Amino acid sequence: MAPCYRRRPYSKTMDRAMAKTNIERFDEMSADILAHLYEAFPVHTGVSPRTAGLAEVEILDYDPVTGTSETAGERDPETDFFEATLAWLVQSGFVLRKDNGHFSCTYVLTSLGLQALKHVPKPSLGSETLGEKLSTATKSGAKEMAKEALNQALSIGMRVLTKSTEL
Repeated sequence: MAPCYRRRPYSKTMDRAMAKTNIERFDEMSADILAHLYEAFPVHTGVSPRTAGLAEVEILDYDPVTGTSETAGERDPETDFFEATLAWLVQSGFVLRKDNGHFSCTYVLTSLGLQALKHVPKPSLGSETLGEKLSTATKSGAKEMAKEALNQALSIGMRVLTKSTEL
């Protein structure tokens, strides 16, 4: 009897994803997204799976009459998780999504997201903000440093959000 689910072909991305917890995957993807938006601030910019180092399908040609398109590449199995992570950052108030129509949208940090990333954790140790630390860490591949900066920024953001709702 055939299984009641469709098996996906094996990929290294899936192997990596299975070795990590959802929280670890969320931390890495959130760090990539927030670092990208911090560097682009205040300009609205596109955020795609490539932001987190994932492969994505590229649309080469689209025919609006027939609704068909010519594509190249394959959708990374981690794309659904990336999209859920980005949606959470929007829903929690760190990121603003602007729909530009026709399957196009851009993103920018909200005041909450910017305030969290502009925080300087220990002024006595230097003036580098969490956003700068996050950007440096994601570019250099220092995942633990990126996770630490991300968790500090999320914590600060949640404290700011909690204080503003108490008023």
